[in-house]
Amino acid sequence: MCSRPEEWAGGWFNLRMADGSCQALPNPHVKFYPDSVQPNSFLNLPNVTAGILDRIDEVRSQGVEYLLRGGLNDPLCGQLSAVTEENDAPVFGKLPDGSWLQFDPRIVLEDNTLESHISDGGGLVRSLTGDKTKCANTPRTFLNEDQCSLSSSNTACGSAGTPLVLIELNSSNIIDLHDITGRYLYAIAGLPLRDVDNVTQPSPCVPGVRSRWEILNASECIPTPLGPETNSSLATLLQQRATIDTNPLLRDITFPLTGMSCSSNHNTLVKVDIIIRSQCFRRVHPDQ
Repeated sequence: MCSRPEEWAGGWFNLRMADGSCQALPNPHVKFYPDSVQPNSFLNLPNVTAGILDRIDEVRSQGVEYLLRGGLNDPLCGQLSAVTEENDAPVFGKLPDGSWLQFDPRIVLEDNTLESHISDGGGLVRSLTGDKTKCANTPRTFLNEDQCSLSSSNTACGSAGTPLVLIELNSSNIIDLHDITGRYLYAIAGLPLRDVDNVTQPSPCVPGVRSRWEILNASECIPTPLGPETNSSLATLLQQRATIDTNPLLRDITFPLTGMSCSSNHNTLVKVDIIIRSQCFRRVHPDQ
């Protein structure tokens, strides 16, 4: 084909010839002559005037495209695949007046938003396509956790579970994970502790609050002036956490409900740099 064909009967399509030129040919009606090869099977379609088969897009298609609004009871329906593959044989239909139509497969897009979920997360489509189509579900994150829902569909699908492997989330590994899984992985950095709407993260000294700290070289920081009580409590929590948290880039601590305290004037503390020996711990957004 030299160009995209006009899809309606009587329209034109252009074929490239052996000499490189393009030959314009009229697009014929679908027709099977008595002495030609007949389709192995075809669907019996209702009359156009029955209200089930509607003529659509008459200006663009010259009135030769139809939309089947209701289902069919034809036994052949059970033999057809629910998903049309590129090399599948065409599916024909025959109207009561003897004229022929050919099924035109189109992509059907489904809404899958935070407010309106696909009921099974795309599990049925994944099954019908032999797992070539991935689930539409995404892992739970701080961006979607308030809209998560539990599916009761018997075709529901989700993530494959947590792999029993520890992967450092650095730039090269994030790219490798994308290449392996075909899914995008996002690193979120630079989230402000106080945003443009003046929404401020709570002080790391508030009991029960989880705070995240970026680990830097001591030379990269200027320590925040803190009272002895505040400095001791936060430094102790960061050092204690190091015994079980081997992340070389970030460390999370949760201020205990009892047993520790900060100076009274640090309840509104937001931005903090603490130097412990050769390392600086800089307080960052909890979702970095």
